[in-house]
Amino acid sequence: MIQRRYRTLTTGVIMALMLACAPVFAPAPQPIPTFDPNSPLTAIVETAAAANTQTALAAPPTIAPTDTPTPTLTPTETATPTFVFFLESPTPKATLSTTIRNGHGDN
Repeated sequence: MIQRRYRTLTTGVIMALMLACAPVFAPAPQPIPTFDPNSPLTAIVETAAAANTQTALAAPPTIAPTDTPTPTLTPTETATPTFVFFLESPTPKATLSTTIRNGHGDN
């Protein structure tokens, strides 16, 4: 009876050790992320922006220029020559008396 209990206990301990070493219930490994080809460029731009910020903070303050109004010319009326052309038309003119007399404007 002791031997049977000893055998059962030994078998249980061996099974426990085997299951402890085998990752049966471990989560699946994460896939390797794809490489972003723009990541080095992003790092360069962020480094340049940080350097620009540090330079701006270390630079002495400058006096901001004030807006000085510049004189503007006021519009004035200027006389421009106007050309009028009177051209004779080869079509005869209809007179009011001709239109009333015939009723249709025909001669």
